[in-house]
Amino acid sequence: MAERDISDLIARYEQMLVSGKSVYFDADEYDELAEYYDKLDDLDSARDIVAQGLRIHPENERLMLKSARFMIYDGKYTEALYFLNAHFGTYDFEMYLMKIECLLNMGLYAEAYQLTSEVLNDDETELDIILSELGFLYLEAEYYDEAILYLEKSLEYDSSNREVLDDLAYGYEAKGDFESAIRICNKILDLDPYSLEGWLMLGKLHSLNGGYENAIDAFDFALTLDERDLTALKLKAHCLVLSGRTEDAVEVLKQCLELYPEDDSIYLSLADSYMELELYDDMLVYIEAYEKYAGENTESVAKKAYAYLLKGDLEQARMFIDQILSTNPESFEANMIAGELNYRLDNMSEAETFYLKALSIHQSDTEDVLEKLVSVNVKQGNLVKAIDWQKRILGIDSSALALRRLALLYLEKGDKENYRMTLDSFSDEELESFYVLFYQDEDVEQIPEDRRSYLLNRLYEAFDCRLLYKNMKY
Repeated sequence: MAERDISDLIARYEQMLVSGKSVYFDADEYDELAEYYDKLDDLDSARDIVAQGLRIHPENERLMLKSARFMIYDGKYTEALYFLNAHFGTYDFEMYLMKIECLLNMGLYAEAYQLTSEVLNDDETELDIILSELGFLYLEAEYYDEAILYLEKSLEYDSSNREVLDDLAYGYEAKGDFESAIRICNKILDLDPYSLEGWLMLGKLHSLNGGYENAIDAFDFALTLDERDLTALKLKAHCLVLSGRTEDAVEVLKQCLELYPEDDSIYLSLADSYMELELYDDMLVYIEAYEKYAGENTESVAKKAYAYLLKGDLEQARMFIDQILSTNPESFEANMIAGELNYRLDNMSEAETFYLKALSIHQSDTEDVLEKLVSVNVKQGNLVKAIDWQKRILGIDSSALALRRLALLYLEKGDKENYRMTLDSFSDEELESFYVLFYQDEDVEQIPEDRRSYLLNRLYEAFDCRLLYKNMKY
């Protein structure tokens, strides 16, 4: 159904504002005006209109619902729920959706589910609309499993509903199910193959899923629709770097620079790309070009310091680090680079101080910092502290590599009990990989039938002979 033309109504209202004279509007007109300004994202005008309308029509349900909606916009879920309960006693589809939204955001899942069940039994509203609206509410409240369930069910009634498909793709992405998000995104592109946003979304999803070549293909499709689209160009360059094609990424970024020379972020992206290529002089050229546009700041000076550090010019690196820390001692990047600088100078105590400062700034266990702290303490011979830091890494990243490093630290410390306990937690594949570290000349294919028992016993032997491996690099 086409929307009613309310241009005359809007003109009357705006004329009233200009003249300052009161004009009468009925409740439906206030409702339409509020809806119009709400869609324009002019919430202040929409709120004023609803407030005016309720002064004249205090019992109008449409205006009361809009008033509750504004409370929800403001995150006043308890107030909105109380208002709805106080003014509405019978079932209303829109009102129940608002109640469910409040309850979900208040963490009252059971109460929200009870109302959801009532909404699902609404015979007067089409089921696909009910399901799509519920899916959106649960999605917004970050109940992704429920949202996906309702949205998928809604598609059974209308498989081409673009809003539902968009919400569903987002739900799968938020849940980390990138394969399913890609599947839905492909459905969107089947419906609209010339959607620039669709191809960009597909590229991002492939990138998140580690499919960088597929992502690059998607961004190329986007660029056939708009060869100047900066987002597509930047994302393509990013994926080229991640796929190991940094030289190609540089060419794409230079293309970006030709099209948008005023975009200073491109200069930093080029600097980062040249760092990947270990072309530090070129890296410095683009940092300086960035500073001509954006001025010198903590980020650019930190990158310069790091470039000189990687070049081996430690004095220049120190100069720039001191420059940052003198004005911004809370810079995470500067403290990390200062730690690395002192590590290279074999000033382990100083390095540890800077890494600890970086960790305190980040307010959370950052794996990169923790790995540096492990390294520093190993160099200092403080294996107890190194093990403690490695355990914190394991709490963040339970990968085979993190577990292997912990086992090596126990080996180096001579802690037989914890070494064995750590080995016991290895999978068969991880155990075999660890075994090869010590017995590189042995053919693992010739290991007896009871492989796990054999591998464990041989690795226990390696512990007993640990002095042979004391100088092994950690």
